Amino acid sequence: MIKRYFDENWRWENYKVFFQVAFFRYLVMWFTLVPIFANMASDLPDKIIILIGGKNVAINLTLPFHWQLLWVSSLSFVLALLWYYVRCPSFITKYNSYSDYHARSHDPRWLAWEAQRMWGKITCSQQNKFVKVMLEKKFIKPIKRCATRDELEKPQKLEKQTVFYFLHKDIPYEFGVPFVNAEVDNELIQKGVFYEVFARYTESNIKSRLFIFILLLISLVLFLCALAQHLFKGASYLLN
Repeated sequence: MIKRYFDENWRWENYKVFFQVAFFRYLVMWFTLVPIFANMASDLPDKIIILIGGKNVAINLTLPFHWQLLWVSSLSFVLALLWYYVRCPSFITKYNSYSDYHARSHDPRWLAWEAQRMWGKITCSQQNKFVKVMLEKKFIKPIKRCATRDELEKPQKLEKQTVFYFLHKDIPYEFGVPFVNAEVDNELIQKGVFYEVFARYTESNIKSRLFIFILLLISLVLFLCALAQHLFKGASYLLN
């Protein structure tokens, strides 16, 4: 149940949307600025006395919360953001949708190269899922001969299409684009293939996705602790 929830709600595409929210990027700013101001204020007293209208007025310079909590919260967020950029597949960071992919005006043959790169980076279970779905949609087909070493190393550029050959459970398959003599419009086929590649990428590398989730959870808990301190301090002033 937990794994299913995590896979459905914390895929790479979800992290991408999360990290694009402008509000959360203020944590990066806090991470940068707080040590500077903390160093500048390190020699200041907690209170200073100033003369206003012939009376001494004490001004409290302390914050209504522990700034260290918020700084560690921002540190955890920055680490999560950096790990996202390091581990998130470039296919996900480049494309939010098929319209983004289409806007780059890629040749239809390019999908064969994208599929080949994806195949070498996903797990066996993901490969099983990819082959199952692609066979159901008739996007790939098994071949009766053995694929050569050259064919398996990189997609082959033929006269009418580029073909990606691969082995799955010792069975050779081929995936060629654009589709020749297809009954369905090639644009729809390419869109379907794009989302199959996208789906396999976005659910890949679960350990890195879990690590980012833990860092974000730590950041959230510490932020809420600082917020609770701030609210408690404010409420105490109102009640006094």
